[in-house]
Amino acid sequence: ISRFGKERLYNKVVLIVFITEYTNILIPKLYYYFKDNKAIYLIIEYIKRIGINELEEEKRKFIKKELEVYLELLKEIKSKF
Repeated sequence: ISRFGKERLYNKVVLIVFITEYTNILIPKLYYYFKDNKAIYLIIEYIKRIGINELEEEKRKFIKKELEVYLELLKEIKSKF
C-alpha cells in the first residue's frame, strides 16, 4: 500500500469514528482496525446493498430526503470545527 493509500484508510477510520460519535447518520459499524507488516486492515459491518433503481419511486424519494438531511448535518459539523 502506498503512503497515500495508508493515509486514505486512516482517514476513513477517523471519519467513521467521527460520524458515529457526533451524528445519527447510519453507516456500517467499525468493529476493529489494525496495522500489520506495512498494511492497514479495517473490519467493518457488511451491509447488503440494493441499487437505488431497484426501489419503488416512493422509497427513492424517502432516501433522497434522508440524504439531504444528512448532508445538512455534515455541513453544520464542518462549520463547528
